[in-house]
Amino acid sequence: MISALLFSPSAVSDAGDVEVRGIPEDGRFVNPLNATVIYEDPGGDQATVSWILDGELVEEGYHIQRYIYPGKHNLTVRIENGNATVIERYFLLDPIPPPGWGEEPDRKGNELLFWSVFGAGALIFAAAAAWIWLRKAE
Repeated sequence: MISALLFSPSAVSDAGDVEVRGIPEDGRFVNPLNATVIYEDPGGDQATVSWILDGELVEEGYHIQRYIYPGKHNLTVRIENGNATVIERYFLLDPIPPPGWGEEPDRKGNELLFWSVFGAGALIFAAAAAWIWLRKAE
């Protein structure tokens, strides 16, 4: 799915078309983020693509694959071409954790198993120690 593209004030008509694939329009995706910029500079210049997450540069290049913690995040995709044109696309991300992420283990089941095994072992040990102590007393 292709996300909605927003043009920044610095984008000019001769900057070329930019497409960002892999980010849904609503910003919700199952981690990790796996997105690609499709851009060809009309002048044939080499472009630099920067991925800026919450104000911090996290990746450079046409592709990003990154785990993003759940919660709302701002992503800016910045493209700078050889003739000093800057194009930016802005996205509000709301990642969905993968299945099983953050689930608490079954504490009650684990506690029951622990006390069943070690409680029974302690009971057997105590019975054996008492039997040995009584046998020595005879």
